[in-house]
Parts: sequence; structure tokens; C-alpha cells
Amino acid sequence: MNKNRFAALVAAVTTTLSLSLVHHVHAAPMIPDGPGVSLAVNQPDSYRSSFRSYDLTGDDWPDLLARNSASGDLALHRHSGSVNGASTFESGTLVGVGWNMHNWIGVGNFVDSDAKDGSTGDDEAGSSRYLGDIVARRASDGVLMIYPHSGTVNGTSTWLAPVNIGTGWNGIKRIWVADVTQDGYDDIVAMDGQYTVWVYPNLRTLRENNTLGSRIKISANVAGPAGDGRTFYSFTHWYGNAPDFATVETGGGPAYYSPMARPDLTENTWSWTGYRARVLAYGGMYGGIATVADVTGNGNDDILMRQFSGELHLYPVRSSRLDRTDGLDAVVNLGGNWNAYDVIT
Repeated sequence: MNKNRFAALVAAVTTTLSLSLVHHVHAAPMIPDGPGVSLAVNQPDSYRSSFRSYDLTGDDWPDLLARNSASGDLALHRHSGSVNGASTFESGTLVGVGWNMHNWIGVGNFVDSDAKDGSTGDDEAGSSRYLGDIVARRASDGVLMIYPHSGTVNGTSTWLAPVNIGTGWNGIKRIWVADVTQDGYDDIVAMDGQYTVWVYPNLRTLRENNTLGSRIKISANVAGPAGDGRTFYSFTHWYGNAPDFATVETGGGPAYYSPMARPDLTENTWSWTGYRARVLAYGGMYGGIATVADVTGNGNDDILMRQFSGELHLYPVRSSRLDRTDGLDAVVNLGGNWNAYDVIT
């Protein structure tokens, strides 16, 4: 996400949330899905990430973080600064080992630090640098943890030691990362075992179980985003500065999104059933693992999908705010051999 979009987000803070510091004990009841077990049928890796990519190198371009399914190594693929086929993202740089201990990995702006924003005392949300932190769920016990960005890309020292921010997260079906409170910092959005969706607001200070505020219910009994193996759901920026809730059929079906309908967080903030949805495209996208990021730099989140052949395809999004059927430019092949990864975010 580029700095202009974040500047607009900060200027548009309208949230009326009243956040209180509470012990993070609101995780959903446990469900039968064990550590590392995918909920999808046709896309076994599609629920292991947050479906969002982030700037990890400080150049205002979204980079890709990917985990090797065999070794557990974590690789950083830096955006080259232009869309140029297989050269769009550079070859992977090793930034972590042993990451197969996690069954979900996401990236976002969680922590304010002088190292990240580049000058002492600056507020991260008002800075021109937004180096993504990693948030991950440990498979063995469901602990959710944040790995703060060190401020520099330095191999396996790029991210600092993790801080545990909550327990019981293996009982969660889906986890997303999005700035739904519109304060410049990413929050956690989670679907529990009863298909209820909750927001855990980021309190902007890394204080273990007090990092996230009291959860807020934003939907009830939403079976759709639980997944059918052919559809992915993500928070995007297609309508405006506030996050949209997007649905993309990966088997060639439509892509549509529900804009944020109100600044406060309630069960009516987004449409979870397609009502009020705006059409981005009526089809043409195929693949498995998917993520969204403004790869082209035009201000709209684009769609990335790994094909079953291992090629990574970019579906550039050229339109926003309006219902239309031609919201995508021609697909761009970003190269092959991406099937070594079971997480791309």
C-alpha cells in the first residue's frame, strides 16, 4: 500500500469506536480443524495467509512474503518498482527459517517504532515508511504473535523476536488483516467457529495480551466467507479510502465487493451476502493461492493468483468506485516456480 493511500486514511479518521484495554480472552471456541489442516478443498493453501501484501522494504511498493512448504524457509520477494513480467518481483531472499511452526501468516502495520518510520519520535501512521510487521498463529497451541519489523532488510534478522498477543486462535476459521478502524494501523478481523466475524482493534502499542482491544461483532452466521475451495475473500481498497470486503471466484467466476457502508463498526458496516455489492469483473480469474496489493501503483489493489502450474498471474485492477464489468486489464504472467510455496502474502 503506498504512502498516498495511508495519508488519505489518516486524514479520513472518522471512527467512533471507544476502545478499552482488556485482557485478550475473547477467542472463539475450539473447532475440529487441527493445526495445519486446511479448510479449503480445491485450494489447500488458501487459508494460511491474510490475502494481503505489504511494503516490507521501505520503497512504497508491495513485496511478497512466501513460505517454502517443504523446508519452512521464509523468502522475501522484493518488488522491482515496475510491472515487467517475471522481473516484477525479484528472486527470493531468505529472511526466516522454521516458519512451518505456523499454520497462518499475515503482514500489516501493527507496531509504531522509530526504526520503522525512519526518524525519532515520528508516528508510524503519519510517516512515509510503512514497513510491514508479521503476524502469525502458532500451530501447536494457537498462540497469535507479532514479529516487529527491525527497520532494515537483513536476512533472518529482518524481523525481531515475536511477542505473543493472544491465545486460543486455533479455534478461528478465518483471519484477515485490515485497517478497519481507519487510524493508519492494521486490525485483526476473525471468523469464529460459529461463522461470526469480529474485529480486534489494534491499540497501537505492543503489550502482549493488551495489544488488541475488546472485540467488536461485525456479522453473525456468515457462512459464505468460511470458504468452498473456489472462492477467496479479502479486504481491499477498490471503492475509496475505507476497506471494502471483496469476493473473488477463482474458477473463472465474478469478482465483486461491498464498500464500507458506515464509519462505525456494526453488523451493517459491510454486506456479507452480496447485497449492495459492486461488480469489479464478471470472470476470467483462475488459480489457487491469492493475495491483493497495489502492484501497478495506480492506487487500486490488484489481484495476484498462483496457477496450479506454479505460475503467478497478476490481474491489474484499473477501475474503482463504479459497478462495471471491465475492471481488469490484461493478465500479466509474473513467472513460474511459485508452487514451492504454501503461503504467499
